[in-house]
Amino acid sequence: MITERQAEPVAAGLLHRVVRFAQALRRAGVNANPGRVADLATAMPLIDLTRRDDFYYACRTTLLARNDQRELFDAIFTEYWPPVRVMSDSSESEGSSDAAGDQQSPAPGEEGAEGDPTAVSKVYTSPKQDGDSDDQSNSSEQKQGAATARTSYSHDEALRDKNFGEFSDDELSNARRLMEQLQHQMARRLTRRNAAARQGRSVDLRRTVRRAFTTGGETMSFARKERKIKPRPLVLICDVSGSMERYTRALLHFLHTVSHATGANVETFVFATRLTRVTPSLKRRRVDEALDKVAEEVTDWSGGTRTGEALSVFNRTWGRRVLGRGAIAMIISDGWDRGDAVLLGKEMERLRRTSYRLIWLNPLLGSPGYRPLTRGMQAALPHLDEFLPAHNLRALEDLVHKLAALPVRRAPDRRGNPKIAALMKR
Repeated sequence: MITERQAEPVAAGLLHRVVRFAQALRRAGVNANPGRVADLATAMPLIDLTRRDDFYYACRTTLLARNDQRELFDAIFTEYWPPVRVMSDSSESEGSSDAAGDQQSPAPGEEGAEGDPTAVSKVYTSPKQDGDSDDQSNSSEQKQGAATARTSYSHDEALRDKNFGEFSDDELSNARRLMEQLQHQMARRLTRRNAAARQGRSVDLRRTVRRAFTTGGETMSFARKERKIKPRPLVLICDVSGSMERYTRALLHFLHTVSHATGANVETFVFATRLTRVTPSLKRRRVDEALDKVAEEVTDWSGGTRTGEALSVFNRTWGRRVLGRGAIAMIISDGWDRGDAVLLGKEMERLRRTSYRLIWLNPLLGSPGYRPLTRGMQAALPHLDEFLPAHNLRALEDLVHKLAALPVRRAPDRRGNPKIAALMKR
């Protein structure tokens, strides 16, 4: 264990490098948020920083939340904290020092690693300062690991900005992995039930009286309570008509991920000329089985688009069942419609009244110079709270952050979105 005198230079000299390490993890998709970095900074004075394995496991315990990201974490760790030659204490004999100098610290996370001590100055400095120029094999392994990590970062970053309509099968598989790494923090709401809290807004009279029984009937303190907070229900209505065919595969993968990752009550519907509820199918754990089941149930796949008729069926049949408790309604469509535009406007108005928030995701909105000139979009725009793109992973990440930022206590602002008003004036 290091002493307090050793902890001060460690905290001062390593904090910047630890922060950069966490930033690299976040860019690669690992949720190394500032809270986890603070936990690592708190743990550093409590471990033996002369042991590289101790530092590795402290980083992995505090910064890594998903076991399937361990290989990615190890690659980035190796790049920032490369293995170095282990030197023995100066108090040992010269012969034993030479013998120890020929040993190399094990790769991070390697099973059965002995955890030989490594100097703090060597572990937390760049490889050029480590004096390892004679160890060619170790240097090549470091360069190869760093190159692999950088290639993975650049590929993932390029994939985040690529249009879903241009995805190949391999890219779709990689996109599915990135979708699963999204932190789906659904918007939250206040419930009518209360829960015990140390600093609640109201007094819990029942618990206060029960406490008084233990003190001879004297009230020594007041128990507090607070209203429970739960995720808001989410209703997804996705267009699977012919005009949406290039985006359907990727968006259905996204719907499957949302159905399993939010922890909220998620209801999913698809439509072309008719509405189909696919919530039970998307609840299947394996995405391939879920999408095959959806394809079997949907009889109007890649057909025409009648959004107004589909929303009319939803409002009359499913609205009261799934739109309670402040649900968020989200429609995913490009706006191309062959149905009645007047009916679409009426159904959108009704849907907006019964939902906490009405959001329309349009894959075409991400195209430069896009203008909502179709009859369907012109009828729907006046009733929307948000009009957002859904053409790539970056747009979906922004959507997840926007949902997580919705207020818990305040009612939604229904005065109109200025961005939507600007689109309608074009």
